[in-house]
Amino acid sequence: MAPLFLLLVLLLGCLEEPALVQVPLSSVPSSQRVETETGTLTLHEATWTLSDLRLQAPAATASLPPWHPASWTAVAWAHPGHDFAGEVWGELLDTWTLDLLGEPRELGLVQVYEGELATASLTLERVDLQGEIDLEGQLRSFSLSLELQERVEGLPLDVDLAAQSPGALELGVDLAHALSFVDWQAPDEDEDGQLSLSDADTENTLRFGVLSTPSFTLTWER
Repeated sequence: MAPLFLLLVLLLGCLEEPALVQVPLSSVPSSQRVETETGTLTLHEATWTLSDLRLQAPAATASLPPWHPASWTAVAWAHPGHDFAGEVWGELLDTWTLDLLGEPRELGLVQVYEGELATASLTLERVDLQGEIDLEGQLRSFSLSLELQERVEGLPLDVDLAAQSPGALELGVDLAHALSFVDWQAPDEDEDGQLSLSDADTENTLRFGVLSTPSFTLTWER
């Protein structure tokens, strides 16, 4: 048994606990004017409420063995665990109401283990949009507010995070994609003089667009 014990001690000694680093996260604004196939949108309000960003390692990344020191870490805000793509390698648990037409905003520090990252996920809680669309010279106003509380998975993030290579994450929203599924010429069924969620299939198409993974960007900046 002695040689086996010595081998186990040697293996444990060779393994190093992954470094836990802090990565700044900020939001980047979107454009007030959005081009769609139907016409040009001019936004007067674009407020999105997001929460709980998680970063995942590649799906093929092996789990840490249960006897590894890092697997005992009891810190709730950064723990290896299973999620949509692979191991959850870092997270920032908070809620942010973002003015997408405003200035860039610091959102906090993501606590993340050093290593390879592949995807991210977050929760979209609410969307508020107001503005008008130019339909071949005819202006049509819209007011759209949608409660969601739904998870958006699989945001691409190809980063090999090293503690000695500092950088930051920038979170953005691609409004052109998010709003491309809405029928901006839908009939005004509630006769309120503007496009609203109750008109035709507006609620469903808006929900589909804003929850679509390509509606979000998460980029690594050095």
